Amino acid sequence: MDKTGLVLDGYRLVRPLGRGGFGEVWLCRSQAMGDLRAIKLVSTDDPQKVSLEHAAMLKYRAAAGLDPRYLVPIEHINRNEGALYYVMPLADGTEETDPESVSWKPLTLEAKIEARRGESLWFSSREIIGMISPVLLALQTLLAARLVHGDVKPSNVLFFNGAPRLADLGLLDEDGSSLPGAGTPGFSAPSWYSGGLPDMYSVAASLHALLTGNDPDTMGRSAFRWPPQGEESLSESERREWRRLHDIVRRAGEERVSERYRDFSTMLDAVRGAPSAAVSAAPPGHSGGRKQKWRLKTAAVLALLGGAVATMFGVSASKETTVLPEGSDVGRERELTDEEEADYRALAAMIAGYDRDGAPEKTLSMVEALWNTYPRSRAHPVYSIYRAKALRDLGRTEEAREELRKPVQVSPKIAEMPVRIELWESLGDPEGAELSQTRILDAYGPNTMALAFRAEVRAKRGDFDGVEADRLAALPLNPDESETQKKLVATLWDGLAEKHPGYAKHVAETAPAEGEAVPAHPQAVRDERWVIESFDDILDDLLAQDDALSDDANAARRQLRSRMIEDFQRGHYEYSLAMLDRLTAPEPGYRPIPSLRVKTCVLSLYRALLLERLGRQEEAESELRSPVHNDLGLRKVESRIALLDALDREDAAEELLARMMEALLSGPGGGTEERIALLGLRARVRAGEGRYVGASEDYEAASRLAAVLDSRAGSSDGSRTARQTVEGIWLDLEEHFPGYAADRESRAAE
Repeated sequence: MDKTGLVLDGYRLVRPLGRGGFGEVWLCRSQAMGDLRAIKLVSTDDPQKVSLEHAAMLKYRAAAGLDPRYLVPIEHINRNEGALYYVMPLADGTEETDPESVSWKPLTLEAKIEARRGESLWFSSREIIGMISPVLLALQTLLAARLVHGDVKPSNVLFFNGAPRLADLGLLDEDGSSLPGAGTPGFSAPSWYSGGLPDMYSVAASLHALLTGNDPDTMGRSAFRWPPQGEESLSESERREWRRLHDIVRRAGEERVSERYRDFSTMLDAVRGAPSAAVSAAPPGHSGGRKQKWRLKTAAVLALLGGAVATMFGVSASKETTVLPEGSDVGRERELTDEEEADYRALAAMIAGYDRDGAPEKTLSMVEALWNTYPRSRAHPVYSIYRAKALRDLGRTEEAREELRKPVQVSPKIAEMPVRIELWESLGDPEGAELSQTRILDAYGPNTMALAFRAEVRAKRGDFDGVEADRLAALPLNPDESETQKKLVATLWDGLAEKHPGYAKHVAETAPAEGEAVPAHPQAVRDERWVIESFDDILDDLLAQDDALSDDANAARRQLRSRMIEDFQRGHYEYSLAMLDRLTAPEPGYRPIPSLRVKTCVLSLYRALLLERLGRQEEAESELRSPVHNDLGLRKVESRIALLDALDREDAAEELLARMMEALLSGPGGGTEERIALLGLRARVRAGEGRYVGASEDYEAASRLAAVLDSRAGSSDGSRTARQTVEGIWLDLEEHFPGYAADRESRAAE
């Protein structure tokens, strides 16, 4: 519906300025003052979006001490049956024209970056510092009010009288809150960026865009360090500034929280070149970011194996096995005076004592006292565990579950895992225990003991396929000590088989005999034949034969390739995902074979399929939004369509094929042969869905194209005709889909 001319609380809508995921922004004119403003409309058709945006506006208006110089002010908020709406001042424009002209658009940092691409020189470092500094000041004033912006990016930085301000507060929320679906892919903090300030990652990505004009997925790559005009366009002094500012981007995006900036003021000091920009001390017990190297190496695990196996296979996490805070963690609070450190230790000891004595009310009280007195102690999972135990013992089970779901519990410390698992199980929630271990593995990558703890939970639940999947995921870890690793895994999982006879029986029944084909896993509920047929093509980018490598290296590639195919067929997706991630984005120092640093669209689709099979739907959706999927090249197109088909994205597959055919039409010669091949692929997708009429329509279209090609070729020289090619494609289709063959036969009979 055209809203032009609509009046809302004295503001007449003039024309739309833009649309986003959370609503529309319109140009409006104040009837009282006659001046132009911007008004955002969030339709009530989506109650969740309205609720989120309304809550954000209320938090913004209620927050005390916000500095208005760096944030776009909200002048008026209201809602009616049709929309939530709020009014803001009008930003500068990209054109020197009247804002009512259709050529006028608000001037954003994104628009400035885009405009500078076509000029001979990029921004100077002084200009960049001048544009990013107000954004950091805006984030600091939000942080002081305990708020998170949630969607920092260049398009949300607007200019007013030449000065940048942070706009679009629709995702504003309290620090520490979970923002469902928040942010923009690439600029929003990824899942591994936990334990710190999510806006810090976003502003680092925005600074990277200002320095290079590139998207955030190129952060940290030396090939994308310079502006579009190239390194040679910068003076030597500017190159030094570029390197310095890239170091700030790297540090703000560090996996380890202790390496990031303490707050945005400290980051601002670094941007401006102040010497006081020091690394903030890590919170007590905080271990950093994703895929941090696990502290227990294989040799250490073997040395501790007796105790670990005893804990896993028979010793419950009683009060006597409670994890106590480590003294070294306390010492990390360097700001504490000697007196404060002694007080900290005393409170920690009292918590442990009350827990040991079975006094949950006093335990709870002491934990709250510690947190209130020394807030950074909240980052240590052990105190959260003490609190959850106390809540459980007081019968406040739902509060105990909520405590165990807190992000602080995503900790790689091995000793705390059995305690946390026992707590979940004592709350009657074994699914929670498994999910807790899965979150840790997702955050830090595979680890033998963490996988073994999850396998124990799965064995208790009777999920023996899951137990076996964890064993297979543990086997390739610690490749430098492969034989020792195999012994460790055998010891741990043999212990599980002894304790859970059902698992031992499952292993005996599912183990393939020598030379026998690997059975399909029951999780593979969808027909995977097309993906299996395409596997060589899918993995070719990753593990192709390379004549530049040694025979041993190529043999390792072939073995790994076979293993990944086998595990996919059996439904052991976790191992395949872990290996894919290591090969496309390996950890520093982990390069078992030469690997790609760039993920192609085919590998991205394969990763999305693995994530979906593991039930990690949100991550799969995020993977599918990767910019690599915009590629309309015909390379590996059949593999792309096969993967989209397996992902139940038939509509996306058809849309991609249609766009490819359209692109071919606009090219030289019209790409007739290629269009025939694409029609064949679309027919296969349609036949797989039972849309036989559509598949037959594709056959007719392909036949017409083949007739054109054959007429151009003239007399036959004995080579295969285009018509024969089409017939061959559709005969293969009938073999794959008997229903389609029967449908064509019945139509021919009619």
